[in-house]
Amino acid sequence: MVRPPTNLESLTLDDLEIDCHCHVFNARVFPVEAFLRMCLRRWARDELGPAARAIAALIKNARTLTGVREGASLLLRDWQREWVGPAGVDLAPSQGSQGGANHVAAFVGSMLVASDEDVKSELLPPDAAERACTPLMMDLDSALREPPPDAEERWQAQLDNCSRLAAEHAGRAFPFFAAHPARPNLLGRVVDALTRRGFYGVKIYPPLGHEPDDVRLHEVYQWCERHRAPVTVHCSPVGVWSDLNAPTGVDPMRHNVALAQPANWRPVCSKFPQLHVNLAHFGGQWEAETLGRDCPWLDQAVQMLHEFPNCFADVSYHCAPLHANPEVRDAYFRRLRQTIDSPIGDKVLWGTDYIILRTRCRHDEFRSAFAPPSGGLGEDQFRRISNHNPRRFLFLDDPPDRYLHFIRALPPETVPGWLKHAAHPSGPSARR
Repeated sequence: MVRPPTNLESLTLDDLEIDCHCHVFNARVFPVEAFLRMCLRRWARDELGPAARAIAALIKNARTLTGVREGASLLLRDWQREWVGPAGVDLAPSQGSQGGANHVAAFVGSMLVASDEDVKSELLPPDAAERACTPLMMDLDSALREPPPDAEERWQAQLDNCSRLAAEHAGRAFPFFAAHPARPNLLGRVVDALTRRGFYGVKIYPPLGHEPDDVRLHEVYQWCERHRAPVTVHCSPVGVWSDLNAPTGVDPMRHNVALAQPANWRPVCSKFPQLHVNLAHFGGQWEAETLGRDCPWLDQAVQMLHEFPNCFADVSYHCAPLHANPEVRDAYFRRLRQTIDSPIGDKVLWGTDYIILRTRCRHDEFRSAFAPPSGGLGEDQFRRISNHNPRRFLFLDDPPDRYLHFIRALPPETVPGWLKHAAHPSGPSARR
């Protein structure tokens, strides 16, 4: 059991800084080979570096799953030998914080050699009890044409890992269950995770081969709406995608990535108006917007926040603040500050997308780019997106009873003061 921070008892809701978009998986619980295959079109040039381009091409051109696995294994081996080295991952960037081979290597090295605790300590530092996060599961295996033999075992390991995190960091780690409509008994799995295992919300990733309004997800949305379970959804043209479910003659990447458009959530938000939905990455394209390009996905996300009272958006994986050109950085923060100070400012959420973010920069680099005193946001603005707004998205001022039931079974000394008072009120409670 992880030792709780010394100031946990005095922790209040006002103290929390909540990262609404992150991941804690590594190769032990996550299908790294499948993930690499899905990323290769984006990484196949500068970010891979010369040491792995030939193997990347081998994976990209493989015609069988065996070929993909063999190529990915070679790629991982070369990354670990040539870029990671026997001493572990060198996290010092030499090509700036806008990605590059060193950052990609550090990410893969972390996935390969870092323990779960190494990843967790970045998000939940032992000396910073106020840090909180919402670790998001991913269900890549359900999007594969031929899932590997150990897919179910690996899925269970990811589930157990997040459940353990919820117990060891109660009131600071709020895991989200990955809901893919192809997974059997999906609603039963969601209910079990969110009522018995400490999970707090649900993650949906349409580019893995399904529409947001897939009828198989309706009962999940209905249950989440009724039981106040927030939902985070992938809404960016950058990410991973399935090679399934594309019409004949249509590129699977182009077809499935398009499913992530923010406007595709309009039917869901209309049918389930009380459902709290986070349009993760705020539609992406923020860096493109600072460069004067058309950004329809960003425009869609802004419109959704205006249109639906319970629609939110996070700033995870927004790399413009790390751009080498100060004019790009300034333009990004000018637009973000305007958004936070606008009528939809109470819908903007802090998020990092760590450990995926490690392909671009370190966690502390990303936070420092936003947070005062050195970042582009003022103290009140950063507090708004990292405390006030996440509390509303997550229902933290009135936690759902399904979560409080999980908390009541934990040792009291592991529960922060604010949550202990919610789980064990001194008088009659109207909490749901």
